[in-house]
Formats: sequence, structure tokens, C-alpha cells
Amino acid sequence: MQHVLVTGGAGGLGRLVAAQLSAAGYTVRGMSRRASPGDDWPGAEWQQVDLETGAGLAQAVQGIDVVIHAATGGNKHIWQIDVEGTRRLLDAACKARVSHVVYISIVGVDRVPYALGKVKLAAEDLIQQSGIPWSILRATQFYSLIDMVMQILTKLPLVAFVPTDLLLACVRGGSSPTPG
Repeated sequence: MQHVLVTGGAGGLGRLVAAQLSAAGYTVRGMSRRASPGDDWPGAEWQQVDLETGAGLAQAVQGIDVVIHAATGGNKHIWQIDVEGTRRLLDAACKARVSHVVYISIVGVDRVPYALGKVKLAAEDLIQQSGIPWSILRATQFYSLIDMVMQILTKLPLVAFVPTDLLLACVRGGSSPTPG
């Protein structure tokens, strides 16, 4: 069975991907800038890595067949983490002879003028030029993020017409929609 590295393993998407892969019998190593993923980590192994500096990266990719790159800097040092960090990851993956890289991007990222779009496109380009076989998955908005924003809006002392009973459905692991 293949060994899979999930970058951003402590995040919402990374944990879900790791759980699905583990359930399917893959050996999963997660990585994040966090020292520990917490008690509910669904994978077999954990590696603390700083994509901004590259610390821990060579060890993280050692013995890995496939990298699922779901890490992002969010709003903090986004270019250094999402672009330069992806470059570091690809260099380490090439040296470790990783056979495939899967990158999680965003639907429509090539049509929006925002910084995040430019960063994601730059990372996509690095992956396409890396010489490693690749797949790029452009995912749609995560409903959990929209739900979080709506929850915050309902608590602010603003005059806003935001429904307090709005439920967003999300699909988890191929199951039927559940409130997110």
C-alpha cells in the first residue's frame, strides 16, 4: 500500500483526507507547523514542518509515494508559505522520488484578481513545471467557512438581517448531506 503525506494535516480538509485514506488502508503521514495534531489525528504518523523555512521537510517526504498538498498560510505570510513553501516541498519531493503530487486549489482561481488567487495560480504553475506527475483539484468554497462567518455575524452588535437558523449542508466522505 502506498505511503501518503498530507500537508496541512491539522486543518479541516487535511484531517478529512487523512481519515478517508487511513480507512482505505493507506499509511498516512500528516504534516503541519503544529508540533502535534491532537488526540483525534486519524493518520499513522505525524511530522512537524515549517513550509516557510523548510524545517522538517526532508524528513516529512522521506519514504512517501504521494503528496496531497492541502497546506496554506491563510492570511499569514501567504506568498512565503503557499508559493515559496510549495517550491520547497516540490524540491524535497523530487529528491525523495515522490511519484505524484495532488494540489488542492480553488474553483475560478484563474478569474479572480485577489491575492489568494494569484498565490494559488503561482503554486499551480510550480507544480505543473516540477517534473513530478501531478493532479490539481480546484475545490469549491468550504461550507464550514461560510457557516463560521455567518455565526460571527449573528453575534456582532450590528444591525444586519442575517438569519440565525440558517443551516448549510456539506457532504462528508460520500455520505448524505448533514448540517455543517
